Amino acid sequence: LRLFSWNSKRGNFEEGTPLEIECLYTVTALEWNADGSTVYAGTLCGGVFAIDCCLKRKMLRSRFETTYVSPSNVLIRDVTTEQRTALLSRKGLPIDEIKMMGDDRFVVGYTASTLIIAELDQGRFSEIDWTGGGNEKFYFDNANVCLVVNVGEITIVEYGTDGAIGWIRTELTSPHLISIRLAERGVLGEDPSKKIAYLLDPSTIAIMDLKSGVQEHTIPHGNSIDWLELNETGRKLLFRDKRQRVHLVDLSGSDLKQSNLLSFCTYCQWVPTSDVIVAQSADMLHVWYNSDHPDQITTVSIKGEVEAVLRDADRTEVIVQESTAKVAYELDNTQIEFGTALENLDFERAVAFLEKTRGDSSDTYSMWRQVGEMALGRQKLLVAQRCFAAIGDVARVNLLQRTIEMASEAAERIGGDGTADAGVRANIAKLCKRFKEAENIYLEQNNVEEAIKMYQTLHKWDDALELAKATNYPGYEQLKATYYRSLADTGQDGKAAELKVSEGNRSAAVQLYLKANQPAQALRLVLHDEELLGDEQLAQSVAISLLKNRQFDKAGSLFEKLRDFTRALESYRNGKAYAQAIQLARVQYPERVVNLEEEWGDNLVREGKHEAAISHYVEASQNVKAVEAAIRAKEFSRAVQIVDAIQDPTVARRFYLDIAQYYADTGDYDRAERYFIEADDHKTAISMYFKAGKWAEAYRLSAEFLGKEETTRLYKQRAEDMESNGMLIEAEQLYLAIGDSRRAIEMYREAGRNEDVVRLTEKYDGDRIVDVHKELGASLEADGELRAAEEAYMKAGDYEAAINMYKSRGQFTDAHRLAVASGSQKNVEKIGYEWAKSSGGGAAVTLLNKLGFLNQAIAIACESGDFDFAFDLAKTGAKDKMAEVHRHYAVHSEEEGNFDEATRHFIEAGSPEDAVGIWVHDRDWDRAEEIA
Repeated sequence: LRLFSWNSKRGNFEEGTPLEIECLYTVTALEWNADGSTVYAGTLCGGVFAIDCCLKRKMLRSRFETTYVSPSNVLIRDVTTEQRTALLSRKGLPIDEIKMMGDDRFVVGYTASTLIIAELDQGRFSEIDWTGGGNEKFYFDNANVCLVVNVGEITIVEYGTDGAIGWIRTELTSPHLISIRLAERGVLGEDPSKKIAYLLDPSTIAIMDLKSGVQEHTIPHGNSIDWLELNETGRKLLFRDKRQRVHLVDLSGSDLKQSNLLSFCTYCQWVPTSDVIVAQSADMLHVWYNSDHPDQITTVSIKGEVEAVLRDADRTEVIVQESTAKVAYELDNTQIEFGTALENLDFERAVAFLEKTRGDSSDTYSMWRQVGEMALGRQKLLVAQRCFAAIGDVARVNLLQRTIEMASEAAERIGGDGTADAGVRANIAKLCKRFKEAENIYLEQNNVEEAIKMYQTLHKWDDALELAKATNYPGYEQLKATYYRSLADTGQDGKAAELKVSEGNRSAAVQLYLKANQPAQALRLVLHDEELLGDEQLAQSVAISLLKNRQFDKAGSLFEKLRDFTRALESYRNGKAYAQAIQLARVQYPERVVNLEEEWGDNLVREGKHEAAISHYVEASQNVKAVEAAIRAKEFSRAVQIVDAIQDPTVARRFYLDIAQYYADTGDYDRAERYFIEADDHKTAISMYFKAGKWAEAYRLSAEFLGKEETTRLYKQRAEDMESNGMLIEAEQLYLAIGDSRRAIEMYREAGRNEDVVRLTEKYDGDRIVDVHKELGASLEADGELRAAEEAYMKAGDYEAAINMYKSRGQFTDAHRLAVASGSQKNVEKIGYEWAKSSGGGAAVTLLNKLGFLNQAIAIACESGDFDFAFDLAKTGAKDKMAEVHRHYAVHSEEEGNFDEATRHFIEAGSPEDAVGIWVHDRDWDRAEEIA
């Protein structure tokens, strides 16, 4: 067998090494397998040979076997599942490199000038032109597309489609900030959409149509956006900003409709295969079953964090992670299916779900009605009839039946479904309440009478008359007479009056308005017609009717027009129309203006409009009432101005007290003090400062009005009360205000608040600060608080006390630390010596060597007469010092009169002459001679 391989660079086939098989005999059949990796040869003798023709094989990630059928065709087999996928360059280019990506669910193949991206689950792959430098990044978060990011440009690749379906430029490439929808759920009668939503900058969203490459919308937002997602039809957009607010944007129209769904949200998601929204805010789950109406929200209380929204054919569940387990909250699947069916204009599906729904609730009624009206708009007559039958709208059902029959007849005449027939179109327009459209259809057919009959049936007589007049309908007068007779029979005198007005018969119209008890409309006609105004009897009838209906202001305007000013003024007063009353009084009754202003103010106060009443009381010179209104209206600046003008001091003081109390409550203490003093109530002012903790101001005011002695007594008494109640800071401020700092210090000492004792002593009794620190140190030492005691001793500069404190407790490490800090070498050596002595033996020598004064310790031991310790130190750590210790001990023994001991140690020290000298000096010559 001879095998030839295609060389794409040379453009021809190249022959490989011939394959020679013994006893092959004649080959009667040759066949390639489906993937081209093996050729089968059938022989004359009935043998079948399988020849592996792959160029090479290798394993990727110890799981995927790659078989190169040709340089441009690679088979990938998952050895764990036996799933096979072909990676093929449709341009015939050799595949140079293969990479597994996206949790081993995707394959990327590199050729010299293209990229091949394959999705293993469904075996879809795409090839795009590519000249990148190997720095590109791949995002596989979307089930239908791959995003290839390179130098700020994103290439969008749809699996199964060669070539990129779009490009965008953005630096914000997080999968949470890009949403792509590729005809995942289409709408009946509309082309499937392919759209992408992404960010131009952190706060601006762009919507692009990938089919046309046109940027449809730009949505600016005031804050940075951290998540966005289109619904499956690409007609709505959800997004959340950094302040956790969720917004919904309707993209279906030319004008964007944006709604704020939640002010705080931690989770938000579209329910799969629907337009239902699920969001979490704190411990509440919010569900929008109809996203066209964001105000219609269903809320459910939950105890955890939402993790996912799952849906199958029978149910939809929100999975919530609670403290101990995951809990599923089931949503209303009927509402979800219904809303999705309407969104897709799938009326049969909507009706099927409504038929499964049992019950006669108002929600079900509105659902049937909604489907019926939408079906009518789409000329789905049978669906509409079924819906209106479900809600018992017999009239519409009957009309739809006639319309369906008309459409059937028309279909036989003109073809199609018959909805193009004028009669059918007119009936549909009437059913949809588009009466003008129905009228136009009738007029197109020159059927004016049918259009007028339609309006008559609907009791739209005005439209019928207007149409009849516009078309010169011959029965216009008869139609008008019929209408007038109908109005009279049914008691619609007001409507009849309007008809008389249109005819120009104003007098008859006025009578009809009065008969219909509509005097306001009658007044309008009378005031605009001098002839009617001149008919005194008619005008009086209108006025009386207005008074009976308590329309006093309108009656007043009529009386004023009739120059009956007295009755006009009384009518205005009765109708509370004080503006018109005062305007009339200024001209006709000037002396009554002041009283009317006061009356107007009283009326406004009764209505709770205190602020508006102020100016009217001022105009009426009723300053007391004006101040009361200003105080009730919280207009205290105006109240002050008016009080200042009150001459009676007793009255003024009462108001000053209210004003002062207001400013005290609002924290404006300077103004409050001023007005308390104006009200001669300085005690309340002092008490105000006490409550506010402003002791200096209270002391100033108290000293001014109560005297220094009384102020001191008052402060001391209050300070003691505060001290007994544990209000030490406040008591301190009072003691200091009267200059009794020693009492404040003593108070803190008794309470054990040492820091405050020190703070006040430093500030008010600096000469005693050292003694105070020493006293605090001794007190703390006695309580066992050694660190705090040390700090107090250090502040007093008393190193000796601190060192002795630690030494007495055997804490030589701290004692030595303080001795070093004191700078006294004597203290250091003394502490080191006592530390070593407490350790004893070899440990003492080790310590002294570490401290670096073993010799000094030996000298100190000798000087202090501690010769046992000195001998121990010298014997263990400084043998060269033994003679010196013996000598010191000998001298000590001699001084003590112990000559024999002295003699022995002088000899041990290598000073026998000193040993002899002892006895010579004692004139014990025999002993001296013996020692010598």
